[in-house]
Amino acid sequence: MNTSPSLTRAEAQVLALAGLVQAVSLALSVARDGQAEPQAAEASIGSVLALAADSAEASYGGLAGVRTGLRVLIGQLRGEQRDNELIRIAATIISLERKYQRNDGMQRQLRRRLEAISTRTSPGAGFDGDTIGELAEAYLATISTLTPRVRIPGNPVILKEEANVRRIRAFLLAALRSAALWRQVGGAGWRLLLQRPKLIETSQRLLGRSLAAV
Repeated sequence: MNTSPSLTRAEAQVLALAGLVQAVSLALSVARDGQAEPQAAEASIGSVLALAADSAEASYGGLAGVRTGLRVLIGQLRGEQRDNELIRIAATIISLERKYQRNDGMQRQLRRRLEAISTRTSPGAGFDGDTIGELAEAYLATISTLTPRVRIPGNPVILKEEANVRRIRAFLLAALRSAALWRQVGGAGWRLLLQRPKLIETSQRLLGRSLAAV
């Protein structure tokens, strides 16, 4: 995975990390109140099927695709409205992605599934229930078999609805995609602790650029 000509390596790392927290935030939002912000959802799901993207920025369709994630990331790094469940799930996803990368058979299986889904999905046409369902099944057949299993707390009534469960699984697959991007552009967990002020500054700069692009 290359960095975009418009992004430094550090910026690409922050962008991928924002993509990760955005996807997790979307999964939690569905579990808690049955809702997901449409533009962020479109970009996160789109990143899973952007198999030919050559940069982190292209994976999300541009900086605007992770605007929500950048806002969430800034809030978490600053300790504002800290969401411990989001942090826990994001850390679990990063751990699962490392295990996924060591499983060649699972990588091939998931790639085949995503390629098949991608051929039936028109770019920019949105993602219907069938596409979300197929992504959820792909997650269930692959990533869901790894340990530790991802636990998404939420409203029991909402979580009884199969459509909501499918959306959550699709967003978790998007989170894994972002974790993979983060690793590919040099992301490392210990840097989150040592470079928090720098991460905040970079996130704010990217957020400003995403807003200026509107």
